[in-house]
Amino acid sequence: MNALVDAVTALLHRLDTATTGVVSIELNQRLTTSMLLLTMRSFADAGPRMALIDASTDSPAATIGIGVAATITAATATDAQNAVRQILSQDQRRVVLLAVPFAPASTPSRSVWAPRLWWRQGPTGNAVVGVDIADGDVDAARMLLIHELRAARSTSPLARKAGEGLGVRAPSSVTTSKINDNNSNDNNNDAQRSLPRTDVPDRIGHKDAVHDALAAIDRGEVSKVVLARQSTIALAMHGSQRDDVLAGLLAREQRGTAYLIVDDADNAFFGCSPEQLCVRRGRRLSVDALAGTAARGRDDVDDGEIADRLRADGKERREHAAVVDAVVEALRPLSVVLDVASAPDIVRLGRVQHLYTPIAATLVDDAPVFDALHPTPAVAGTPRTAAVSLIAVLEPFVRGLYAGFVGVADADGETLTVSLRCGFAHDDVVEVYAGSGLVAGAVAEREWLELDRKASLMLEVLADVGGHDA
Repeated sequence: MNALVDAVTALLHRLDTATTGVVSIELNQRLTTSMLLLTMRSFADAGPRMALIDASTDSPAATIGIGVAATITAATATDAQNAVRQILSQDQRRVVLLAVPFAPASTPSRSVWAPRLWWRQGPTGNAVVGVDIADGDVDAARMLLIHELRAARSTSPLARKAGEGLGVRAPSSVTTSKINDNNSNDNNNDAQRSLPRTDVPDRIGHKDAVHDALAAIDRGEVSKVVLARQSTIALAMHGSQRDDVLAGLLAREQRGTAYLIVDDADNAFFGCSPEQLCVRRGRRLSVDALAGTAARGRDDVDDGEIADRLRADGKERREHAAVVDAVVEALRPLSVVLDVASAPDIVRLGRVQHLYTPIAATLVDDAPVFDALHPTPAVAGTPRTAAVSLIAVLEPFVRGLYAGFVGVADADGETLTVSLRCGFAHDDVVEVYAGSGLVAGAVAEREWLELDRKASLMLEVLADVGGHDA
């Protein structure tokens, strides 16, 4: 942690003469996952904070933001894109964080903000730490830096050793699922069995909702709709326990973005999503088309056989094609060049594998990409407006940030992640969310098992954090 101590000390000295703007300094090293987790944990009781950490490497691309220097409430994706531009127009060196819900909420909370203190590192290059005093509040920045300096200096060798364990990848036996399409439902629920939960809808209600959704598909109202389940667990989570969840997700998952957001009311939203909404750098845009799901196998051979069945599964291919076609249709009028892979690939995660098609575009200037892409067909359906309306009728809960997007923006562009495989901790409960895409030919029992597979990683981590034997 010596490099971090030196950087924070240097920033404190620079604040002695700074009055406004953004002040930053480059560390002489990259931060490991363990160091990022320890840094985030040191602010467990210090107000609003957010972390975004790549799950695929031990020295990951990451952003951590603490406190609030500027904020704008955005009810829609278009509002969010405009809010990012407005905040950056005040100072192009700013970092902007986003947490945008699936649909406009009746009681909106902060969705776009500039953190007071931040750490960032890309896929390559050293980490950078900075403070935002564009509003002139130097004292607020100084207090956060002093807090971090004390935390970094007090990190003993024993604590550092314990922290290093937070970033260790789980053994292969943990990162491959015991679930496959031929297992019984009892086997599918190994993790869930340790955490009593209330499902909304329950199994019968889900079957009825699938029936109604398929009827809407038969009538031609939608070609695809995504229905989700909210599983509520009685589990009080406070302080650094939320960081334990973040660490558990990073230890178990092999791909995607792990995220943790703690708001002003000390509620926490966390997850590890395999799907990027988009990455934009200037006019270059890349998008994940991720839909069509199967379980992981017992070993590489079993994985391959399940993947082959996934590629050949008509229902899963139709679900995937609906996502690709909708993204292409949305981006075509906004692009001067559009590149789409000719056939889907397979992406393997800890518990499931998906059909995946990368899409790249060169955008026209000022393209409204947030609104064009959100919500994606992978979390809503097609046509989008009709699917969102049907979801509001068939789902007996409000999604909130589930199936919205989280991410980070700066003057060069944005990296936005669809907020999936997630949980929301509030009022001594945790709500875990999972969804599945319905097209013609969907079977309610199979969709329920897919919900179990998608929720199993989060439920296992929560069981571990909550002291249960998963």
